[in-house]
Amino acid sequence: QIIKVVTGIRRCGKSTLLNILLAAYDNYDGRIYFDNHELRDISSEALYDVVSVIQQSVVIFNATLRDNITMFRDIPKEEVDRVIDAAGLRAFVEEHGEEYLCGENGNLLSGGERQRISIARSLLRKVSVLLVDEATAALDKQTAHQVSNAILDIEDVMKVVITHSLEENLLARFDEIVVIKAGEVAEKGTFEELMENEEFITKLRECDTDEKVAKLYEEYNVEFEDNESEEIFETELKNVAGGKSDISADLLKAILGCCKSVFRSTTS
Repeated sequence: QIIKVVTGIRRCGKSTLLNILLAAYDNYDGRIYFDNHELRDISSEALYDVVSVIQQSVVIFNATLRDNITMFRDIPKEEVDRVIDAAGLRAFVEEHGEEYLCGENGNLLSGGERQRISIARSLLRKVSVLLVDEATAALDKQTAHQVSNAILDIEDVMKVVITHSLEENLLARFDEIVVIKAGEVAEKGTFEELMENEEFITKLRECDTDEKVAKLYEEYNVEFEDNESEEIFETELKNVAGGKSDISADLLKAILGCCKSVFRSTTS
């Protein structure tokens, strides 16, 4: 299996890249190949036979846990048991049972439980490529870590993960990290290689004081049109962190600093 992660701040192009991989756009430059077949030449039906997506928002029906996993299909028990175990839902099933009603939009489940259902659904399809788009962004730090590990533990599947997380013990598990800034690949390599390069990720991890952040701002020529713009963007970055991680305000500003862009308060 090959595990890749794409990271960078919001609006830098991570999700656009994922949408390209899902054939949402065909006006890209260069070539994208799935098993030696160029993406533009692959039908949507054939593509979705081999690719599955786990997203931040999960659709949950007001039905049983089993029905939400199987999407109301008749699936052999051994297959359902397999994905329940792989998605980390076994403890929940032992406590509540497979007939547990999930509630409207999954309101009787936690965020982590909803994401595990999404993982189980993907595993049932037995795809060869799994795309993960900020699946843990709305979860608390501990749950996000557990769900991320559950995804990384899936065997025999190529995984491409979109994330803003800088958690070292997770990044170290990826075969390759691709860092995007302003729509371009800024650097790529293993976690150890990127740390040795002393570029984007290294600088983010080292920005723990106002002085270092100020120097990073100067290096990347970051400017704001007004104070309101800076406040809006800082609030947005804190929302990304969910207020539940240990990412400091300095580090959030440093992430902005690496964007090489001007942010205006009128930006949508």
